[in-house]
Amino acid sequence: MKAISTTTYGTAWSYRSPRGAATVRLAAGGYVYVGDGNGKLVLSERTGAVVWSHQLWAEPHPMENVLAEEDWRGWVNPGIATHGGRVFAPGQDGVLTAFAD
Repeated sequence: MKAISTTTYGTAWSYRSPRGAATVRLAAGGYVYVGDGNGKLVLSERTGAVVWSHQLWAEPHPMENVLAEEDWRGWVNPGIATHGGRVFAPGQDGVLTAFAD
């Protein structure tokens, strides 16, 4: 995943998933929330530095192909949301997790 500079059109920063599959789920409050193919929700600053992560579902088998928009079972990953200083993210088996400062 790469962030492109709007002034130079070059790469401002990049993030590489250990599984090679990641998608931006939300950009809010100076942070980028990434759904990683290894089952983690990763919080990154605008610089691309990872500042926090949380395992939302079990990591897939190392030999299993994981697409960026699908979880380890082949289901499409729903988005995440923020409201009132909290981040809401779906986890394994339909569990909704709320994170707060």
